This record gives sequence, structure tokens and C-alpha cells, in this order.
Amino acid sequence: MLELTNIYKKFPLMETYAVDDISFSLQKGETLALLGESGSGKTTLLRMIAGLEKPTKGSITLQNKLIFCDKNSIFIKPEKRNVGLFFQHYALFPHLTVFENIAYGLSNKYYNKSQKRERVIEMLNLVELPNYEKRFAHELSGGQQQRIALARALAPKPKLLLLDEPFSNLDEQLKGEVRQQIKAILEKTQTTTILVTHDLQDALSLADKLAVMRNGKIEQLDSPQKLYQNPTTEYVATLFGEIQEVQKIGNSDKQRKYTRPEWIKIIDKVKTNQIEIDKTNTTEIIKIEEVKFYGNCYKIIGKNRNNQIFKIHTTTFQEFRKNDELQIEIKKSFVLD
Repeated sequence: MLELTNIYKKFPLMETYAVDDISFSLQKGETLALLGESGSGKTTLLRMIAGLEKPTKGSITLQNKLIFCDKNSIFIKPEKRNVGLFFQHYALFPHLTVFENIAYGLSNKYYNKSQKRERVIEMLNLVELPNYEKRFAHELSGGQQQRIALARALAPKPKLLLLDEPFSNLDEQLKGEVRQQIKAILEKTQTTTILVTHDLQDALSLADKLAVMRNGKIEQLDSPQKLYQNPTTEYVATLFGEIQEVQKIGNSDKQRKYTRPEWIKIIDKVKTNQIEIDKTNTTEIIKIEEVKFYGNCYKIIGKNRNNQIFKIHTTTFQEFRKNDELQIEIKKSFVLD
């Protein structure tokens, strides 16, 4: 569906590449999230796919057609790519009705008046806002405006949909609801989508694949579940929450084993004067130094007899106090160089 091969972008007066040797492919109906901090290159990459920026070198193929190739001097203009754009300022035209906003991108070459009306009504039903065609933007809530902007982007049946920070203008309470709505719409239409975001929850809510970007490069690309469970760098690992070193591997100082607080299971409290405790390579005895109760979970910090610190997040119904001794088990870990 979409394939990028060795894409580079260097802006004038810059010593380094803003996008540095990016390659990936995307199948029809998949959603890829480009996750990274400001300056990581994610928006520049999105703009190159849209045709709003010209790569320095590399090639981009969309539905088996080259839309950019520096070696063959191919550059297809943005309006010829049939790519839908949805930016963080969704910018509905204030002087146009909802109907006119959605119909704006429907070319007279492909749609007559009755076909335009049919398509707009279809889009309004898709985003669950029927009978809103006569309203203006100022008469809509933030979430409704966003769904109308999405309907406008999807109306021309784009080959690819590009979303740039689509939830950044919404308050936290509304974000979760709108994420679910947009995910359902994308799944229903089987629209191939690339989402740019700095918000991990945006990426996890929508994406089948997640590419973590840093300094113009893709640090790791995989399913969100695999990135969480088997990160290849410390940067990727810490994006998903706290990590802690548990043990060095062999005699190497380079390879280290890590776990997460939620991967540590409390087996039981150690009773006073308990002499024998079954201990394996994955279990430890710790003494609680700090315990915080948050209603739905405990956050515990403790040390073993070698003074190694362990952080534990648990939803158990047991009650814990400072100086309690616990037998814990590390249920899962990963290795980083």
C-alpha cells in the first residue's frame, strides 16, 4: 500500500538530517503512529508523504505507484496523490455550513450535485452526526468539529489518511471519547492511516504499528504490545513507564536485565520467625521502605538483603505497611545493551 525506502531530508543551513534514512511499509487498513518529541522528525516525515515537503533523497511508493524518487526525478504534486490531511488545527471554514465543508473536497470532475449530496449524507452518518448539514462550525462542540473535519478528509475516498496531532486541541476528558470514535470510523472504512503524535495514549488508542522516532531516525518499529514488552533501547523502554535493573547478564557489563513495577508479583508476606522460604532465580525477599495506597493499587518501594531497590505496582487487596517483608517474583523482564 505505502512503502518508504531510505528517505532523507536535510534543510538549508542544517548540518544534520531532519529525517535520516527512514524505511517502512504499510498495508491497506493499517494505522501507523509516529511517536516522538518535538524535533524528532515525525511531522517532516508526514509532510513528505503528503507532498508538502520534498525529500532530499529516497523513494516513496503509494499503491504501487512512485510518488517520489530522487534518482528518477519523480515528484507527484500533493493534489495528485489522493491523500487526506487532518491537521491539529482542523480549520473548518467558518463561513460555510457543515454540508459545504464536507463537500469542499469533492471534485466536480467526479461528483455531480446529487452524488455530492449523497456522499455528504453518507459521511455524516458515518461520523454519527446526521441532520447537522445546515449548522456552522461555531454551533458545534470541539468533538463534533473534529468529526466533521474527519468526514471532510474521508469524503474524497483518499488512498491514505494523514493525521497530525489530531487530539491536541481537545481537553483530557473529551480525548478518550473522540479517540474511540475515530478508531471505530477508521476500522469501518478500512482507511490506511498514519498518525503523528507526542502523546503515547493517542498512539496506543489508534495504532496497529508504532514507530518511535528520535533525532530523525526510527528507534524501533513494531506493534505497541511488543514495544512495551521487548523494547530494544532504554529510550523506547521508558516511554512506556518506569523500568528497573534487576540483574546483570553473565560477566558482561553491557547487557543488563530490566523489569517494570507492574511485572513484579507479590507472592506473600514473610511471617515473623519464618525460617525456610522457597527462593528461585526469579524471586526475592524485600523489606518495605515506602508504601503508598491509591485506592485501586499500591505503589511499594523495598530493598532486598543486598540493598537493591525494587518498585512494585500491585492491585492486590492485601494491606501493606512499612517494614513488612515480602516474597516477590519477577514475572517478566527484557534485556538491553
